[in-house]
Amino acid sequence: MPAQVFAGQKLVVVGGSSGMGKQTATDVVAAGGSAVIIGQNRDKVGSTVRELSTSSTRPGCSCPSRSSTTTGPTTTPIRS
Repeated sequence: MPAQVFAGQKLVVVGGSSGMGKQTATDVVAAGGSAVIIGQNRDKVGSTVRELSTSSTRPGCSCPSRSSTTTGPTTTPIRS
């Protein structure tokens, strides 16, 4: 993927905590974009965010905390 092809763009990646979705999120961040990762497992989403945060050369990746009483799918933005 060409460098910075997603610069300034935000993409929503459904199922971004594993498999093809995780690879897509990784490619988007590597290409200068921001990925919003949506997944059903909070721990897997958080793990993916931490991986992308530590491997990204761009600062600002974050995983906002959510109330422990929240149920349903977890959404975690990765920002450039």
